[in-house]
Amino acid sequence: MKTVLIFGNGYVAKFVAKEFSKLAYLVYCTSRQPEAIVSSAAQGNIHIIPYYDARLPAILKKAQVVLSTVPPDEIMIDPVLARYAKIIAQEQFAWIGYLSSTAVYGNHHGQWVSETTTCLPSTAKANIRLLAEQQWLALYVHQQLPVHILRLSGIYGPGQNCLEDIKQGKNYTIVKVDQYFSRIHIADIWQAISAAIQRPTPGEIYNVSDDEPAPLHIVQQFGAQILQHKPLTEVVFADASLSSAAARFFNDNKKVNNAKIVKNLHVKWCYPNYRLGLTQGCLPYLR
Repeated sequence: MKTVLIFGNGYVAKFVAKEFSKLAYLVYCTSRQPEAIVSSAAQGNIHIIPYYDARLPAILKKAQVVLSTVPPDEIMIDPVLARYAKIIAQEQFAWIGYLSSTAVYGNHHGQWVSETTTCLPSTAKANIRLLAEQQWLALYVHQQLPVHILRLSGIYGPGQNCLEDIKQGKNYTIVKVDQYFSRIHIADIWQAISAAIQRPTPGEIYNVSDDEPAPLHIVQQFGAQILQHKPLTEVVFADASLSSAAARFFNDNKKVNNAKIVKNLHVKWCYPNYRLGLTQGCLPYLR
């Protein structure tokens, strides 16, 4: 049985772990939450283990695939590599993946960005994310490890989408003219990971984003429509009372190009746009 070690146990990691399990992988996910580890007994061949577990070096030794979903840290840059880089560098793997973010591109004033676009991180977190990418790629450059960087756009899927927000009482949407966001359904993150494992291209960076960037209010109004909810109240960005963190969300304006991963890895998205993603990939699972 093949083994995969997934660093992290968040929204994406849990979904991906189940998909690996369906392919008969023995799956290990790390967690810093004691309750997650205690509740993992009935998950079949998915095992949740402590992030600091003494068994991790042995698991790394037998793993064919390693995937890191752990976000960066302003002190350690990449927490996984800060603790396990030396051990990882000593082993051989069929595939290593690091889930990054398209936030590393920064603001490009609504223009398209691709993997060759200069990264201009506009926040400290995005800058640290870019540094974390470089640390992972250094394992490819210096140790010839099969590292792949997947830059994810805004993640949504069952349990994490605008339909949930509207159902729970959200009745407004922010309108900022000519502001675009790119998205990716969680099922298509798996499509990207699966394709990259089937066609390894060590050292490459790929954007993981659907085909149709769109303004936030367009997507949310569509969500209200399919829920047969009255139209959301539209609040102009300049007039909105937003926290500094919420306002920063609107700093970056770009459209993320996915041509490279589609061409090189022959990826076919399950949900190539937000309309399919919401109606087919979220609505049937709405709580």
